[in-house]
Amino acid sequence: MEIVLKIREYIVKYIKILEPLLLPLLKFLLGCYVFNKILTIGQVNDIVAPFMTIFTGRTMIIILGLTFTFLPYSLSWLLMILIITLQYSAHIEMAVVIFFLLTLILFFYARMAVKESIFILLIILAFYFRVPYLVLLLAGLYSSFTVIIPIAIGVFIYEYIPIIQRMVETTQTAGLNIQEMPGTFTAVYTSLASNLTANQSWIFTAFIFAMVIIIVHVVSRLSIDYAKEIAILLGCVLNIFGFILANIVVHENISIGSIFLYTLLCGLIAGIIRLFDGVLDYRRGENVQFQDEQYFYFVKVVPKILSSDIKSNEKDEKPQEAPADDAPPPRRPRTRTPLVEPEATEQSDTPVRRPRMRRRNIDENGNERPRPERQPATENDEIKRPERPRNPENQERARIGQDGEVREGRRRPAANPDRPARPRRPRPEPEPQTLDEGLGE
Repeated sequence: MEIVLKIREYIVKYIKILEPLLLPLLKFLLGCYVFNKILTIGQVNDIVAPFMTIFTGRTMIIILGLTFTFLPYSLSWLLMILIITLQYSAHIEMAVVIFFLLTLILFFYARMAVKESIFILLIILAFYFRVPYLVLLLAGLYSSFTVIIPIAIGVFIYEYIPIIQRMVETTQTAGLNIQEMPGTFTAVYTSLASNLTANQSWIFTAFIFAMVIIIVHVVSRLSIDYAKEIAILLGCVLNIFGFILANIVVHENISIGSIFLYTLLCGLIAGIIRLFDGVLDYRRGENVQFQDEQYFYFVKVVPKILSSDIKSNEKDEKPQEAPADDAPPPRRPRTRTPLVEPEATEQSDTPVRRPRMRRRNIDENGNERPRPERQPATENDEIKRPERPRNPENQERARIGQDGEVREGRRRPAANPDRPARPRRPRPEPEPQTLDEGLGE
């Protein structure tokens, strides 16, 4: 598990670093593939054929992919509609109908829901790669309910692409003859309406896809452990049983085995993407409550699992191994012995003084410096005391007595001979030091 998390962290780290380059690159590849598929339709009118030879080269496909990358989605949609109309220009009536339908989709949906309209292209491309269920699972996990609309539009377009291709090859066109165009438009409209009512499999497909998106979206937002993983599992199960039920009701030749296999494959890919989104440790989850001036919040906090967390948990949970018989005894850690105060004896009631630790004078090399010797004081040595600063107000107050006469100076009052002398407090003799005190000093 630790190796998987390390690989995940490295990949996520480099994806975040290269994100400004990866997103335009993915859009460029998507645009190149879409325009390459559009240019392979091949139902071009002879008048437009010389002009369409410009778009057949790889250089033009690269230019179209760059325009899809840097242009807004609305302009890219308009460019695709124009190229599709030119590709069906051999049947002018069908080209006009296709241009009208795609323009309605552009102006009434794609222009207003710019970001969600990309799901129309994604679901069509996923059908070609046989993994449309992956788009459903990811849309339910990371998007809202409104993605049901572009996915339903994509299912409709994908189901009617072969029908339109067959109608272009079978029905006759009036060409540039204006008199025959109304009859041809009527025939095309009748054929499209009959195929629309006859082919109802896309309705069941769109309904199953919508149910899968709703279930995945609702379950993934629940406040339960492993909500997103359970949502992916329920989406896969609902997709398989939905198509089995549709096969019984519609009586179409749907390969249940391929649906089961590709659904499991899409669920596995969605689970891997969910792994890169984040791995949560639900054992340490907590329910937090706090409030502000307007609301009261109930929040469930679940921490993510990182490779460093696994290492710390393994160290905590790792059992201590018993020492072998031949192994040397473990070294005892060196500790400083604390200074123990000697206990007071019963004879002396005076408390025992704790000896003071003298600070050792040590030089840079760690050697103790010698102390300077003190010379004994002699009788001729004068004791110099620092002069205290005098306050002039106090001096002036001292020179004026109670009677208002100015004194010459501040004099010390004479001693009273009748007052007995004040006995002095005897100074206590120093106590003899114990052995521990001497060693401490």
